[in-house]
Amino acid sequence: MTKPPTITLEDVVKACDQIRSLEQRPTVDRVYALLKKGSRTTVNRLLREHLRQYESESTIPKVDCPPAALLKFREAIALSNKDRDESIQLLQKDITSKDEHIQEILKESEELETNHNVLKTQHDALVAKHKECEVTIKGLNGEAIALKTEIKSLQDFKEKFISQKSRNDAIAEQIGDYKTRIKELEVENRSLLERAIKAEK
Repeated sequence: MTKPPTITLEDVVKACDQIRSLEQRPTVDRVYALLKKGSRTTVNRLLREHLRQYESESTIPKVDCPPAALLKFREAIALSNKDRDESIQLLQKDITSKDEHIQEILKESEELETNHNVLKTQHDALVAKHKECEVTIKGLNGEAIALKTEIKSLQDFKEKFISQKSRNDAIAEQIGDYKTRIKELEVENRSLLERAIKAEK
């Protein structure tokens, strides 16, 4: 950031003389606007120094003069001192107001920084949570693939089991037929044996 040009007490005095020539009272704003350089803080400091010097140079000269002129001169000095006091009071109010404004800005800045830190912490937590979710999703995808493979194996086994069961049922039916035929043959054999025995008698 570029620093404002330096101003001197002489610059402020010249500016005050120009302002007084316009029958106006020198103030920080008027001097600052006329110089168009420096900072208000520097202008305020140099203006106060000039006003103190101006006050000391405005003492009543020790010369012989008519009482009326002396009274008028004293009145002029009193008015000048009053203007000076008013100027100082305005400067003090202006400084106080600016200090309060600066304090408000600093407070707002601290609050913004605090909010920024809170948001950054929340953002970091969300990023970490997102990464955890990505890892979990990858793990679930792996488990899903394994389950699909297992399901396919079970389906294949089921098909083989059904096929084998059909064959077993067919064999069981054949065995049943064989058993029935054997019983029939046993009956026929007994019948033939009985007939043979009777024939021998």
